[in-house]
Amino acid sequence: MKDPLFTIIVADDEVELRDAVCGMIRWEELGFRLVGSADNGLDALQLVEQLQPDLLLTDIQMPFITGTALARQVRELQPLIQVAFLSGYDDFEYAQSAIESDVIAYLLKPISMAELSQALRDIHKKMEKGFCAFAPKKTVSALDILHSGALYLPLDPSITEEQVKRQELMYDYNATRPSETEKRMALLRQMLAECGEESYIEAPFHANWGGAHVHLGRNVWANFNLTLVDDTHIYIGDYTMIGPNVTIATAGHPVLPQLRQEGYQYNLPVSIGRNCWLGAGAILLPGVTIGDHTVIGAGSVVTGDIPSCMVAAGCPCRVLRPVSDRDRVYYYRDRKIPPELLEQKY
Repeated sequence: MKDPLFTIIVADDEVELRDAVCGMIRWEELGFRLVGSADNGLDALQLVEQLQPDLLLTDIQMPFITGTALARQVRELQPLIQVAFLSGYDDFEYAQSAIESDVIAYLLKPISMAELSQALRDIHKKMEKGFCAFAPKKTVSALDILHSGALYLPLDPSITEEQVKRQELMYDYNATRPSETEKRMALLRQMLAECGEESYIEAPFHANWGGAHVHLGRNVWANFNLTLVDDTHIYIGDYTMIGPNVTIATAGHPVLPQLRQEGYQYNLPVSIGRNCWLGAGAILLPGVTIGDHTVIGAGSVVTGDIPSCMVAAGCPCRVLRPVSDRDRVYYYRDRKIPPELLEQKY
């Protein structure tokens, strides 16, 4: 009897390696069917949601979402998926993270195609036997549904109990004094799903889950009264600036009155790229993606995706123009950028 063909997605931000793996491996001979590839963690997460593969082969260090965070999140979407890490990090910390993520294999770079093929044969054998890593497979719970995009009832006791715990931490954060910087940073790292170096949120800060599903890159700065409806994941890239009174919402409710009356809700993730600027009072609605280096004007209501390197504004928010050569000369109307500033870094 022919071996079953398990479906697989490959995620790696190294273009040459990813192309080699996708193009040179004889997938069907090894018992797999390649159904997709991604160059960052966010795209990989979206592919898993769309294609529901049996196996995800992913690098650990990737843009937007690290491999370890990706492993956790794909299991929220698909509890039975298997994950294999392909990494250049041969040390205890990363090996331990692999164990904690219940991965089926931990493969080290550099790796030849012959070595990878043999590793895939071994993975296939484990999957045929119904591989169970270091913990039993979890059943789908009310908390899992938060990240599935499906309709659910948010007042389920298992949800509200965990939510209140998270909000208690947020209360402590907002009660700190401005001078208690170290205390704030310690709390922020405890509250958020990921908090990159030198990232900071001014208090008061408001979030449905106290930031539990918020992923900040490096050097993210958010001004007063940031409101995050973080019932599912919010990704904010490195060096992004957020003005005061900005709202980022992942939760929505059915238009159908009967379902809305019962309290049904659904959640869709929001992704903000690297080095963006969200002006004061901007509102981002569920499921939107904003590309790298984009500026969103103050008071805008973002209802759909905005590409990279754009200036966009309005209600609903629309692209006004691309970032252009003129922006290298003028920083505001007719005010010129001092040439030495550009010479220093750009």
